[in-house]
Amino acid sequence: LETLLYLKEHHFIELDESEKIIFRATTKARIVNSILHVHIPYEDEQTLYDVITKRFEQEKTEIGVGASTLFDNFGLRVAKMHNGKISRIEVIRSIH
Repeated sequence: LETLLYLKEHHFIELDESEKIIFRATTKARIVNSILHVHIPYEDEQTLYDVITKRFEQEKTEIGVGASTLFDNFGLRVAKMHNGKISRIEVIRSIH
């Protein structure tokens, strides 16, 4: 058991490390890209709401708290809804 704990602690810790940051759904995708150094695909002045709802439509994903979509090196997850509309979106990325 000690060996397994040691291996997990010293060799697999990178797999478990991620950064989760919550933004308002109205935050511009370009702003999040510059803050987190990710590449959220967007057009013009699209918000996180625009990006995630477009992606959900493409993937036929039902919108609700916890619904998520994956990109190359990060994911977007609905963190909070208010009156049936997405109000907070969590950006989850690996921190290697």
